[in-house]
Amino acid sequence: MRFSLEEIEQIKHGRSRFMAMAATYCFGVYNDQFYKQAAALIAVSTGQKELQGLALILLSLPFVIFSAYAGWFADRLPKRDIVVFAKLFELLAMIVGAYGIVTLNWYCIMAMVFMMGLQSTIFSPALNGSIPELYPEKYVMQANSYLKLVTTVALLLGMSLAGVALDAHWFFSSEKSGYFLVGIVAVAVAVIGVIASLGTVRIDTPKTTKRFPIEGPWSSVLDMFQFKKDDMLFKALLCSMFLYGVSSTVIIAINDLGEMLSLSKTQTSYLIAALMLGIPLGAIIANKLSEKYCWHKYILKAAFVMGMLLISSGIIIDPTQNGSEQMNVIILLFLLIGAAGGIFLIPVTSFIQTRPAAHEKGRAIATQNFIDFIGVIIGGALYYLIGAKISALSFLMIFGVIAVAFSLIIKFNGDE
Repeated sequence: MRFSLEEIEQIKHGRSRFMAMAATYCFGVYNDQFYKQAAALIAVSTGQKELQGLALILLSLPFVIFSAYAGWFADRLPKRDIVVFAKLFELLAMIVGAYGIVTLNWYCIMAMVFMMGLQSTIFSPALNGSIPELYPEKYVMQANSYLKLVTTVALLLGMSLAGVALDAHWFFSSEKSGYFLVGIVAVAVAVIGVIASLGTVRIDTPKTTKRFPIEGPWSSVLDMFQFKKDDMLFKALLCSMFLYGVSSTVIIAINDLGEMLSLSKTQTSYLIAALMLGIPLGAIIANKLSEKYCWHKYILKAAFVMGMLLISSGIIIDPTQNGSEQMNVIILLFLLIGAAGGIFLIPVTSFIQTRPAAHEKGRAIATQNFIDFIGVIIGGALYYLIGAKISALSFLMIFGVIAVAFSLIIKFNGDE
């Protein structure tokens, strides 16, 4: 892909500004995944695995309720101010969560999950809306790929170290030792994130002239129908909702799979890490494919492959074997599933970021969050109702069928 001299200068100038924003994002991603995975593993090990579905719903509700407000603020206020506020709010959430983990108070744990969902609702339009402001449109997909790579590393560390922390007996010999370690790390990383956010740069951008969306979720619904006039953009939003709904619920099923195969908390976290590691690999492949094909020419094929791999998990994974004996096979399977998801996700996200006008990017990303987490709530509700009552492999296969059906039903007619 060729860039003009002016575009090259814009890329160089934007890179240093974006690095501080990306670092701030990485600390948040790490903390979010570290805490949630620790809580999920505790829920499974204490025989309360249905709480995973409830946590997923609570995490998603702020995106549904508050996305319209977050999008308006991102289009109206300096994004740096929003980022700093969001990181301070994250610190408060982690203090509540640390107390919940140490005392095993599920009310505090669930409150923290809801607060982190609210923090992400506020933070997301400000961060994602800044990418097309910093870079030329042709570079946005590449920037997203780099961001996905570094945030996936943070996510992998968070998920992987959650199990390690819980299995550690560093202070005294009971499980409480791991609970204390999780709480201390979560608060410490939140403090570092606040410090990193202070290094982000204020950027002057066009401000929205639309009134404050006092109707809240109904405004998001209206925005969704407004974007429906653009067929390509609306279908990209549907694709984003599908992937978030499937991927978030599959992660819950993997936690159950680890319990079914008698894996340690650390080994179970490694399975999720393999899934997440596949995403930046898929992002790199998507970057290469985008040089030859329009994004909508290959993402549905990736969704089909992802679905077939999920369906094949019921054939490949033998629940009668000790999980450790087939770990390499399972890790490879989830790595491939993640790669297919990455091929699907990055072009869709990039299109949603670049398609709207400059003064509407926050609103578009907020609408994306709104519809994404409707998908997550649907997935969480399905798990709460049936996922906790059937085997993890059966649940993975059900979502594989959903992915295959989606890839065959949705059609793109444009050539953009």
